[in-house]
Amino acid sequence: MNIEYKDTHEFTLKALEELFLSVEWSSGHFPDKLVVAMKNKDCLRIAVIAVDEETHFYEQCGFVKSEVSSPMFITSLWT
Repeated sequence: MNIEYKDTHEFTLKALEELFLSVEWSSGHFPDKLVVAMKNKDCLRIAVIAVDEETHFYEQCGFVKSEVSSPMFITSLWT
């Protein structure tokens, strides 16, 4: 599988909604908030949060779990 990275900020609300829901991310139910977040060019922050049973996918992409820190978050979204 090839992954293509594009640095673009031109997309539709519907395209973001379909993309996020296609991978079963609950944030896809909030496309208006996704558009605002994705168009923010002044701040780049990438966070990957994986359920422990699913970390193998990210490990295959080159990610590694930190041995000295743990991700923490508060969310009102459902998963």
